[in-house]
Amino acid sequence: SGFIFHLNKVSSKPAAAHGTEDLSVLQTIFWSAGASRNALAQRLAYSKSKANAMVAALLDEGLLDEVGLQESSGGRRAETLRLSETLGVVIGADLGATSMQVAVMRPDMTVLARHREPIDVRQGPVVILALVRGLMRELLARCGPHLREPTWPARPLGQSRLP
Repeated sequence: SGFIFHLNKVSSKPAAAHGTEDLSVLQTIFWSAGASRNALAQRLAYSKSKANAMVAALLDEGLLDEVGLQESSGGRRAETLRLSETLGVVIGADLGATSMQVAVMRPDMTVLARHREPIDVRQGPVVILALVRGLMRELLARCGPHLREPTWPARPLGQSRLP
């Protein structure tokens, strides 16, 4: 299984200006449902002031959204962070020996469109991956005109292997 992140929004910063720390913050928020600034600082081993500054910059860029207050743990309630919906979508492809499933999701993993069909991996990677690419385009079109065609290859956000 793997995920491909399709960027729909273009940042005002040049690509080189988004360093590895920015990408670490974005990836940590993606993989951590309901992250707060404090949780982010702990996960990345950053000081609270560094995490706050990085989050503020990414909020200003429109790459992150604050989406509500978390339950109080005795002090001031933390704000929940997530990737901005204006970023685009995540496309997930799960390939097995006998079937595949492709889904288009928002950055919070809400499924927008999904397709499953039988395959035979003995057809080889050229045939199977061409089918996956065609399904990705079909599902993106089904989600509406606000999702523009990605520039291939799309940016890999992460990969997971299920047992």
